[in-house]
Amino acid sequence: MDGRLTLAALAIAFLAWFGVQVRAWPTWEGLNHTSAVVAACADAVLHGEAPGHARGDTFLVTAYFPPVPLLVAAARSTGMSWRAALRWVNLFSILALLAAVALCGQALGGGAVSLSVSLAILLVSFPFLRASLGGRADPLAAALAIGALAAWCHDPRRRGWLAPALAAAACLVKATSFAVPLAVMLSAIGPGARRGAGPFAARFFAALAAGVVITMPWHGPGWYADVLYTLAFTPPNSAILFRGPLELLRYLASFAELTVAAGLAIVYLTSEWSRGRPVGPFAVAALALAMLVMTNRGSDHNHLLELVALAAVASGLWAEHANRREASLGLALVLLAVCGAAWRESREVGRASARPEARRGVVLAAVRAEPGAVLCEDPLLALAAGRRAEVSDPAALRARVGKGDARARAIVERIEAGRYGLVVLDQDLASERGHWYRDFHLGAAVSEAIDRRYSKSGTADGYHLYRLKPEEPLLQ
Repeated sequence: MDGRLTLAALAIAFLAWFGVQVRAWPTWEGLNHTSAVVAACADAVLHGEAPGHARGDTFLVTAYFPPVPLLVAAARSTGMSWRAALRWVNLFSILALLAAVALCGQALGGGAVSLSVSLAILLVSFPFLRASLGGRADPLAAALAIGALAAWCHDPRRRGWLAPALAAAACLVKATSFAVPLAVMLSAIGPGARRGAGPFAARFFAALAAGVVITMPWHGPGWYADVLYTLAFTPPNSAILFRGPLELLRYLASFAELTVAAGLAIVYLTSEWSRGRPVGPFAVAALALAMLVMTNRGSDHNHLLELVALAAVASGLWAEHANRREASLGLALVLLAVCGAAWRESREVGRASARPEARRGVVLAAVRAEPGAVLCEDPLLALAAGRRAEVSDPAALRARVGKGDARARAIVERIEAGRYGLVVLDQDLASERGHWYRDFHLGAAVSEAIDRRYSKSGTADGYHLYRLKPEEPLLQ
């Protein structure tokens, strides 16, 4: 494949990604209620609290393990705004993922062509580019998982500590980032492969324990216990069995760059070039995990990052090995997909970032000006306005109310008592009470309590403002 053309594809992809970052950076574009959960946990750390160990009245629950919130808390402690802290930690994670993809391709025998194609596809892929605007744990978890795969490729007999340590770190960042350990289990099925699985497992669990101990001073054991309880017994949203594979098909049908990457990756993974390499078991494990997680109704494209990163690596390796005729067709597809995705994402993010509501000036002013307590569905609104977030995770609140959690029930009681002078919702309560607020955020008990005590007073930057009904005076 012509190296000059692959470099051109990489240049186009990088310019598109960089342009999106520049446009979105001074706005709140991409930082939604999910990013706000990380920020709310970081704020708790700065106040000497943690999920499972909250001293105040806030509903402090999360499905995020400590590392990324701790990084955001560290950034915030330097004087950064919440937006800047989330942006910088996320940028670090995204750059780590790009480096991991480059190292993984090199570990599998790729050269300059492989590197250019892999990074070009990844930079403009919808899940990666949108994740690069958020403040979630997924990019760092994916970077560590791909890094562990690269270390495994360098050490196929798994005699060293790097692969299990990185795999353990990925699990500590995101509970479902289990692709490498699962791939090791799958690879152990083959004859003569079991010998290396035992030592890998021992090192993996030792590294996992060490990671927990290292972060323990900032949160104690309660944070991990609370996350595991949330995931096992009170998942934020219900699961639908066939949603996982159908969602993957929907993304492939919607985004051409994902279709091209998946097609080239399949060709590489089914060829003799990948035979005997760890990339095969990792692909099976990542695909299985992605389909499992996507059965959850609240799951989104952020859970596809590891799979997309692997597809980008495999696409680059295919380009490195393909013959001239195949490479010409492949390059045409890559260039077409990269140019199309670059144009699409640059235009859409540019338009969204240019809208006045992307800066949230009006809604933040309303939250700051309210003399009484404020309940925000999006915790970032409260934090950015200089307040504590009453609810760290509105999706978990819905599930915990149904389980009779005392902290969740206390939020309902405060709403019914009229404690909040202002309630700020992401959606219109009248139209979404039977859908969004029943199935995804807050839950029926919370939304019904808001509907009884509060009436809509207006909108600000796309958010919906609710104040106590005139006949219901605010209780002090």
